[in-house]
Parts: sequence; C-alpha cells; structure tokens
Amino acid sequence: MPPAWGDIPTWISAIATIGLLTGAIITARYAIKAFGEQSKEVRHQASILKIQSDQLEEQRKINVLQASDLEESLKERVRLRQVAEREQADAVAFQWWPASQVLVMGSAGGTVRVAGSVLAVRNESRRRIVNVTCRIEPSEGAGLTAVTEQIGTLGQSSSHRAMLSGLAVTEAISLMRPGAWLGFLVSFDLEAHPDARLAVRFTDDSARHWQIDQDLHLQQLDNRGDW
Repeated sequence: MPPAWGDIPTWISAIATIGLLTGAIITARYAIKAFGEQSKEVRHQASILKIQSDQLEEQRKINVLQASDLEESLKERVRLRQVAEREQADAVAFQWWPASQVLVMGSAGGTVRVAGSVLAVRNESRRRIVNVTCRIEPSEGAGLTAVTEQIGTLGQSSSHRAMLSGLAVTEAISLMRPGAWLGFLVSFDLEAHPDARLAVRFTDDSARHWQIDQDLHLQQLDNRGDW
C-alpha cells in the first residue's frame, strides 16, 4: 500500500524527537563522564591537600620542638655565662678572727698587741682583683659604716692563726694579685658583737663588682656605690 502521506509530519516530528532524545542521552553520558573525571580530580586535590596539611602539622611540631630546644640552649648559655662570670669571684676567700689570735708584727720588727678584729681576704683566683675593701655593720640597721683602719700582708704562723705584717694605714687596697692574702685590721670587736654584719667588696678582672658577706654569700653589684 502507498504510504499515508498525511502522517509524514507526524513521522518527522517523531524522528526529530528521537534525535533530540538521542542527543540528550549522548550529552548526558559525556556530562556524567566529565563529572566523574572532575570528581576524581577533586578527590586527588583533596588527597594532596590532606598530605600538605599533615606535612604542615608535622613541620609545626618540629618548629615547636626546635623553638623549645633553642630556648633551653639559650638558658644553658646564660647559665654557663653566669658560672664563668662568677668563677673568679668564687675563688676569693673571706673570713675573720679576733685580733688576739693573729700575730701582729710592728714596723720595728717586734710583735704588737692590738684590739679588735682581723678580716682576712685571699685571692685564690688566677687573675687580679682591684679596689678591695671591708666594712662592718656594728648593729642591725646601722649600715656597713665601720671601716678598716690598717691593712697588711698575712702569712703562716706556727703559734697563731696567721701572722700580719707590713701594716699600712688605709681602708682599701687598690690591687690584689693572684695568691695574695691580706688582713684588714679594724678596732671593732666582732667576738663581742656576734650579730654584727661584715662584708668585703672588690672588682674582678673583667670590671664586675662583687660583695661577699660573713656567710660567704656572693652577690654581684651593679656598681660599688660609695665604697
């Protein structure tokens, strides 16, 4: 039978619809494929970001440890510097005796009797100390005001704690070489005043100022003040 040409527009419309549907399907397949590729790329980027984030966190931990190590290293350097700074001052010995326990030699060569106390300072360091002086606080709150009146060289004695000779009328000594042992004679009787406070001040070879008290407490001073 001949075709029913009256249905041809319907056929054309149907064919066009099929073509559009086919195109839509093909387009959808490409879109799905592209979306899959894009999703894969996103997952890959997310994996890279995760690795980078983990690396940054690890680096942060390393930085914290390094900062802590550096801080401890700086503290240790400060401690070692302070130990080195105190090394010479620590080697300065300080003690006192009643003058009656010291054999005091007069200028004529004979022994003399003196009252008071002898403050003994020995430089046992390997370098000089300078501007050495001793003072006494007679009573609490009075201040370190009592000054020594004479200074001499101490030496060994078989009958006394030490022998004091070469006395000079002065309250300070400008230089004490390594090994020097000096006696600072003061008329104040420390034995009769056990609560009195005494101290020696000196400046080390690096121009740092120090004070040692009767308890051998060593203190670094910002300056020497008035003595």
